[in-house]
Amino acid sequence: MLGVLSTKERAAKLRRLCAIEGYEDENVLFAAAVADIVHEGSGVLGGQRMSEAYSAEIYRQEGDEFRSIRLSVSAEGAVRLDAQDMGKLTKEIWGDDDYEFWVDVPATALPKLVFALICEKYSGRNGSVDEFRAFCEREGIEHTWDSWI
Repeated sequence: MLGVLSTKERAAKLRRLCAIEGYEDENVLFAAAVADIVHEGSGVLGGQRMSEAYSAEIYRQEGDEFRSIRLSVSAEGAVRLDAQDMGKLTKEIWGDDDYEFWVDVPATALPKLVFALICEKYSGRNGSVDEFRAFCEREGIEHTWDSWI
């Protein structure tokens, strides 16, 4: 039977594992491990890639003051949300009629991003497990559902 590790023993074991695996600390090790789970073994560890990249325009405003917002996830797992503004107001503010800006999230932060987004979407909701399962089904996201009685 395995004994329970003390906090000190657990910390020492985690430091050894980080050293063996070549990670700077347990946060990076955890992010890489979760990314591998999220990507089913084809994640960021070992220089491997996800199977495909994703990109979609998630907002578009036509007219004199144009705005387009695009979401992209690279094959490496990095996320980018970018916007492009064009028009008279953009030229007045920036001196050019085309202004682009974005937020990049590295692949190593993907597990934390997924966790935060799912918490934000489903916290405080009685039906969150069923809603999440329906979301995965609707979006074609591989998942399993199980129960225990």
